Amino acid sequence: MKFKMLVLAAMVAIGFSAPEASASGRTWSGCGVGGNLGMTAGQVSAGGPIGIGSSGPAIGVTGFCDVRYSNFVVGAEANYDWFYGDLSTLGVNNDLTLGGRAGFLTNGETLLYGHLGWTQIDTTLGKFNGYKIGPGIEFKLPGTPLYGDMRYSYASYDTKTPGIDAEVHTFRFGVKLKFGPGGFDKPFSDEVAKAKPGCDAKRGDCR
Repeated sequence: MKFKMLVLAAMVAIGFSAPEASASGRTWSGCGVGGNLGMTAGQVSAGGPIGIGSSGPAIGVTGFCDVRYSNFVVGAEANYDWFYGDLSTLGVNNDLTLGGRAGFLTNGETLLYGHLGWTQIDTTLGKFNGYKIGPGIEFKLPGTPLYGDMRYSYASYDTKTPGIDAEVHTFRFGVKLKFGPGGFDKPFSDEVAKAKPGCDAKRGDCR
C-alpha cells in the first residue's frame, strides 16, 4: 500500500512540475495507437484480508481518441493486455478493456486524468467481466507526435461464485503515437490567436 501511495504521489508531482507549455504542446485532440509495459498483481479471496495472489509482467496495445475543450481533455480508448510470469503459469492469459478518461492540463504538455472502463479477463477457468478504474498522467514528448503515459489501474471481476472476490492491480508505462490535431483543437491554435487580437490561445479563450 505504501508503494502504491508513493507512485501516485510521484505521478502528481511530475504533473505539476513539468515545464511550461510550448505552442506545439497545445494540440491534444486526435486519435492514435500505442504500446505499454507494466507489472500486474492479482489476488483471489473469500471476502477476507487473506487470499491467494500472484504477479507478473504485462504487455499491451491501445487505441484511443481524445478531444480537448479549453484545458480539459476527454477521450475513449480500447486496451488489450497479455500477462506473463506467474500469472500466466496460473492460467491468467489476457484482458480486454473498453473505457474512457477525463482530465485537465496542468500546462499545455502534461495531462492528469482519471480512467474508468469495462474489462474482461480471459483465464483457463473462463472469461470474467468487471470494471477497471484509476488515475494517470500523460505528457507530450517535445518535438514529436509521441506521448508518454503512466497509469495505475484497479480491476475487480465478477467470479460468478458467491463470496469469491478477484482483483488485479497494475502499474504501467506506455508510449502513444497520436494523429491530429482534430477539428476541436483549432479554436486554441496560434493561427486563431493571430486572427483575433487580444485573446490568449494558451488560456483557451480564442473562440
